[in-house]
Amino acid sequence: MKSQQYQTKNSNPTFLRNILLLTVIFILGLFNSRAQTIQHPKVVKQTAKNILITEVKTTATRTKISFVYYNGTEDKRQYFFLNTPGSADALYIKANGKIYKLLSTENIASKDGITFADPKEFYYFSAYFEKLPTTTKTFDLIEGANGSWDFYGISLTESLDLNDLKQHEEPSKFRRDYSVVSIYNFDTKKWSEWKDGDNTFVFNINDNGDIAHYKASGETVIYKNVSKVEEGSTNSGENYQAIKALDEDGTVFRLQLFDDKEIGLKMMYGNVMIQFAK
Repeated sequence: MKSQQYQTKNSNPTFLRNILLLTVIFILGLFNSRAQTIQHPKVVKQTAKNILITEVKTTATRTKISFVYYNGTEDKRQYFFLNTPGSADALYIKANGKIYKLLSTENIASKDGITFADPKEFYYFSAYFEKLPTTTKTFDLIEGANGSWDFYGISLTESLDLNDLKQHEEPSKFRRDYSVVSIYNFDTKKWSEWKDGDNTFVFNINDNGDIAHYKASGETVIYKNVSKVEEGSTNSGENYQAIKALDEDGTVFRLQLFDDKEIGLKMMYGNVMIQFAK
């Protein structure tokens, strides 16, 4: 008995090819909506020292950012950590006017004194965040309220030219010399008379961005940087940089350095402000 053959609409070769093509397009579209990876993304500006972002990868459920930390010293072990998810100083992503929270970390401790890099050593670690939309082109990565690992303008479309790493160089050391000093009392709203006295400040004396103060008395003190650098301007348009620092007595104060050397530098302690100028 011969079998009978029937040609139906579904057995048409053209129809089957169209179905196959649509299936492939659907799968590719689904894949593209779930995965996005860029190696060594360009970064417009960063405050983080000795760190590069090596990869950003967005999946269907989260965004993974991979880092490498380099200890460039000759003989000093360096410790570092990332604050736990949910803490005030935890990393977070800011993109498209929204915040994307840190979910977890990988290969790095959540407190100091555990994770380290020995001299001339590279150390790799990662952080996982809430998923970024696939339409995202750039984003910022911020280390909470008081952290110092901030990255601005991270690109998801352009990779870094590894032959040009100027944007990741450490801040260079520089000095400012002042010849007079005055004290302002916020309670009485009065300035003291200007007094002569040579004071020299040397900035970025180490990887932490600490400051050395060579006082008129001949004494030298080190102010430890405990915050990220804030850039701003006064109501009159005077540009400045400011940090929070720890003095030799363990007191935290605000240090404000003006671009205009005639205005100089201000140190603010509670109800007192000390101004050094030329």
